Amino acid sequence: MALITFLSVAPSDQRTPSAEARERLAKADRVVRDVGSMADGLVSEAREGKVVVRERSEEWGALLADDGEIATVLRAGVDVELLAADDGRPLFRKRVLVTRAKEQAGATAALLRGRGARVVVSPTIEIVACDTAPLRRALDQMGAYDWVAFTSANGVLQTFRELHAMSKDSRALSGVKVASIGPATALALEAHGIRADLVARESRGEGFAEQLLSSSAPGRLLLARAKEAREVFPQMLRQSGWTVDVVAAYETRRAGRDEAVCRSLEAGELDAVMVTSTSTAVGLCELVGERAPELLLRTCVASIGPVTTEALVVRGVRVDVSPSQYTVPALVSALERFFG
Repeated sequence: MALITFLSVAPSDQRTPSAEARERLAKADRVVRDVGSMADGLVSEAREGKVVVRERSEEWGALLADDGEIATVLRAGVDVELLAADDGRPLFRKRVLVTRAKEQAGATAALLRGRGARVVVSPTIEIVACDTAPLRRALDQMGAYDWVAFTSANGVLQTFRELHAMSKDSRALSGVKVASIGPATALALEAHGIRADLVARESRGEGFAEQLLSSSAPGRLLLARAKEAREVFPQMLRQSGWTVDVVAAYETRRAGRDEAVCRSLEAGELDAVMVTSTSTAVGLCELVGERAPELLLRTCVASIGPVTTEALVVRGVRVDVSPSQYTVPALVSALERFFG
């Protein structure tokens, strides 16, 4: 696996480097210090199997917030870990299972590693393309819509893939207002040059619908989402006089069974399991099988929000941690409080 270690070495940090940081430096084939962005060169060396350490003279918080060099490395398909001093962080050396689809797992894993966790990535779902003809027809008729709504970053990604395949770009949405269910989806839109006109304060269909209804008179809305999803958002709009066209931008499928993860759960070797959507909740329970309620009692189950929690609870799984804001960074912070 290609991996680049980013190491915070801020001058104000007088703490002792962690054992992991010392080990990486000792084994490094290449240590790169601050000389501007080196993403392309680092990626090439990591792909050659070299142990690459990138030192950055930044405070830890600035390194975590990086959306330049680190983001470029992740987009290139190279994993990253973020290391700093061994400061007794709550997640230090905790084994955390990430169940997200592989397209999203890398950034989540990097965030957890940045908090000192040992990450186990085992996607319980796969994001796959579906019949895109309805989506293409809708995108060809954007002038007929008042709003377009996105309920996930995956929906944004797949929609723009279709636009590019049609030789179009973000200008196709120039005459329509854009609504996003939450900050992660809004960031995905910004990556394509689109600033959402409405970002839901609550990442649930009910809250999303209520906020849109209070912000706009009834109109025609295009909803690009997963093939299988809750119907509450379009139903609430239709009941209030809106015309809503729902099109599938992608679908989720269950990933194959990961025997190593099942053995780790059986042995109680995982400190926490992060569950970030209803589909990953269902996939996790199907992965573990009928013993899911029993085996997941042996770890801390962290759910991103109430809809995901409901999907776990109805399958008999106890939920230990859930944040007040339904985002991955908030979920990681909630895990820190749990173990702190």
